[in-house]
Amino acid sequence: MRLIGYVKTRLIEQLGELDLDEQGRSIAEFCSIHHHELTKMVADDLDTEDALNEALEADADGIVVIDPLVIADTVRAAHEIAVELIKRKKHLFIVCSQKHIDPQSTESEQELVDSCVYLLLRKVG
Repeated sequence: MRLIGYVKTRLIEQLGELDLDEQGRSIAEFCSIHHHELTKMVADDLDTEDALNEALEADADGIVVIDPLVIADTVRAAHEIAVELIKRKKHLFIVCSQKHIDPQSTESEQELVDSCVYLLLRKVG
């Protein structure tokens, strides 16, 4: 599967541990182990989402992140991202939990969105 790696400086402040290089190495290792092609890495700082939009629009099968907090830190954000991923038929891989949302599954669109929101919010709150 062709994937875009997405990293964000948010983790440095919220988790106090993973800088962008460390996130990138973990994503690259995940892709290598699971035989995915990492086509590109994109990064946002704390207050932007330009790279996330780039990842969503990229010609790739999905997005891989190190942790759910990278991509969504509120219920609203999680729901918006879930809707976009499912609408665009993009897979989402979460490295730290080894979870995967497959937009091609037999679940209804709403069930997929709900599953994705649940996965993204596992650390929020």
